[in-house]
Amino acid sequence: MAEALLKFDHVGKSFDGKQVIKDFNLEVHKGELLVLVGASGSGKTTTLKMVNQLERPTDGDIYYHDKQIKDYNVQELRWNIGYVLQQIALFPTMTVAQNIRVIPEMKKMRKSEIDETVTRLLQGVDLDPKKYANRFPRELSGGEQQRVGILRALASSPDVVLMDEPFSALDPISRTSLQNLVLRLHDELKNTIIFVTHDMDEALKVGDRIAIMSNGNLVQVDTPEQIAQHPINDFVASFFASARAKNIYDIYLGRVGMDGYYQDHVDTADIVPLNGDATIRDGLQALSDHDAIQVNDRESGRVKGYLDRVAIIRYLSEHERA
Repeated sequence: MAEALLKFDHVGKSFDGKQVIKDFNLEVHKGELLVLVGASGSGKTTTLKMVNQLERPTDGDIYYHDKQIKDYNVQELRWNIGYVLQQIALFPTMTVAQNIRVIPEMKKMRKSEIDETVTRLLQGVDLDPKKYANRFPRELSGGEQQRVGILRALASSPDVVLMDEPFSALDPISRTSLQNLVLRLHDELKNTIIFVTHDMDEALKVGDRIAIMSNGNLVQVDTPEQIAQHPINDFVASFFASARAKNIYDIYLGRVGMDGYYQDHVDTADIVPLNGDATIRDGLQALSDHDAIQVNDRESGRVKGYLDRVAIIRYLSEHERA
């Protein structure tokens, strides 16, 4: 069983006598990307803010590395937990490089290490350091600003990153690009991410597990494919109904539960490339004309692995249940 990095134990939160989080129990596993999804007002952001003590629980306890959150020094806790907001909150009078350096400098990391980190991170998201490091936020597009915001959250190598509706204000092309970027960085860094969204499609694309909230209650927590096939009640089914991936054939090849089914190579030259946001349906259609699929990361072009008919049929047989 995966190690629990964060644990919510009977957590409740009230504002002015109104309970907005109700007996919330959840373990967040080390290295997973957990999505909190729900309608506006369901309690997602409040839950997220309690992790880094921007809000304090009224009831219950939250544990981080088996120690109660309230027992940590608040400043040190926030240094070790990255935070990406919907509102791009770069410091307007600081350059891109200075924004990324903020937390590493507070943590008194070596200057040479910080310089190397800034260069590596910018190069990793296709922002040429020579071109972008000395620019100010006003000189960046919205998508570029959010990329820098993500890098700032990652610069001190936190083992937990909180993302609160980080892409909802962006255009669809920028949003898809940044979703793919987060997946790639998560795959490379192996950090733990709690990602808040109201968009079930986004949750299905990025989440290792999805936690569905309604009116302060945690309704269902499971893998995307299990929620797709086995919604716990009518609310989850109706919430899920608006998403693209209504059934297992619309699950994304590049993310949802497929890592264990990838092959390092296949014994055929008849291979067709597909990006990771293609669906199982797309994959089966491609396999009607070809022997295998090469699944690529859309953002980097990196090969994630190969799938043939046997692998996909095995996946379907193990996940598609009445």
